[in-house]
Amino acid sequence: MLILDSGIHTVTCGKLGSRQNITMSKAQLTSLLSMSPRHSSPELPDGSSVGCKSWRRKRGFERWPVTAEEAQFPLAFSFKVHKDPDMFVRLLSVVWRPHNVYCVHVDFKSPPDVYHHIANVTRCFDNVLLVRTRVLVVHASITSLEADLKCARLVLRSPVPWRYHINLCGQDFPLKTNLEMVQIVSALDGSNDVENYPPSNTKPFKTRHHIVDGKIQESGMPKPPFEGNLTLRKGSAYNTVSRAFLKWALKDQVHKDFLLWLNDTWAPDELFWATISYREAAPGGPRTTVRHDREHVLSKAVNWRWDPYNCRGTYVRAVCVFSSLDLPWLLARHELVANKFNGLNDSLILECLEQELERRALAGFTEWLLTVATNSQQSREYGDSLLPSSSSQQEGVSRHSNHHNKRDVTQRLLKEVSKSSGPWVAAAAAGRGWPRLSSLNWSLYRSLPQFP
Repeated sequence: MLILDSGIHTVTCGKLGSRQNITMSKAQLTSLLSMSPRHSSPELPDGSSVGCKSWRRKRGFERWPVTAEEAQFPLAFSFKVHKDPDMFVRLLSVVWRPHNVYCVHVDFKSPPDVYHHIANVTRCFDNVLLVRTRVLVVHASITSLEADLKCARLVLRSPVPWRYHINLCGQDFPLKTNLEMVQIVSALDGSNDVENYPPSNTKPFKTRHHIVDGKIQESGMPKPPFEGNLTLRKGSAYNTVSRAFLKWALKDQVHKDFLLWLNDTWAPDELFWATISYREAAPGGPRTTVRHDREHVLSKAVNWRWDPYNCRGTYVRAVCVFSSLDLPWLLARHELVANKFNGLNDSLILECLEQELERRALAGFTEWLLTVATNSQQSREYGDSLLPSSSSQQEGVSRHSNHHNKRDVTQRLLKEVSKSSGPWVAAAAAGRGWPRLSSLNWSLYRSLPQFP
């Protein structure tokens, strides 16, 4: 079993990520969890620039490389959080990049310390927005959708020119690196990833529902159909949509009327996005049936009790809360993120996913450097300065001589940039020189485990 100490976390993952995991029992997992050190929670930032910089480094925000491809395709992320602020910070530390924009909504009924914890964290970032007028979220009511829409409005007002919006919750965790997300989402080419299909049971939409004692309940009163020209569709509350679609979704008058109609409906967040994305006028659609159980959905991997895969964790409201025994299934998924996780019960699965994301992020960054070193005049000029300084050698490289292998030049580039202590930045995208590496350097990349 491989033990990795990356300077950010120490954990055993090799066996869990392999096919041997299939035969591991829950008792064996419990034993493994007891031997694995728990994820530490560094102190909260004090809000000062020095304190924030130190805290970001401790929490691993500055460990990720950023390529020009990512910097030229910024993303927007929204989070709904109601508990476990440390789990949220961990999620944020994995998806955060300086060129993206983020918004977090903390449930109004969450304990005050949860809100203050997250508010303190957002003060350390210019690109992490906090919803100040919060909603008391009740499961399966309009309040869940209202929380999403508050973040949607904030990111649309942000000066960041993001291209796609991905909405998440505090119990999600990414399965892809930021670069992989960009490559997947850019392939959508303006279309959207929104689950939608004809509802099999329309009864919940024909009866009024109200919040009673903090829960959504059926009133027994009939609900008239929506008067606008919409075909009701059902789907997930979580999706990946273009900026044009999100702007249209919030401004169209039919949608505003639809939101009023949804106010006393069961699970309106599962109706709103699916229904409006099916409209002919929807920028990027999709005007077709999209279902997670047919492997159509890209946004989020969710395992329901009735799905073919047998969850090895536990089920809450029929949704699997993954355990470390589910790691092989998660590593094989094509979706951007997965839901759900409970870091308090099983932090090992999060450690292992982080390790895999670190390995792939560095691999992608290395490949980008190699591509630039091969094709870019800038990289050749920079490579010249890294080679021995005799005039004959410099002349040979400047003429792109075959005496120097381009991969060797790339290796020299990696060694040089890894000496710098600053965070990785997409400086190449802005023509300001090469990116700088943080303390998680090239030697660490070579030590990261390769999951089978």
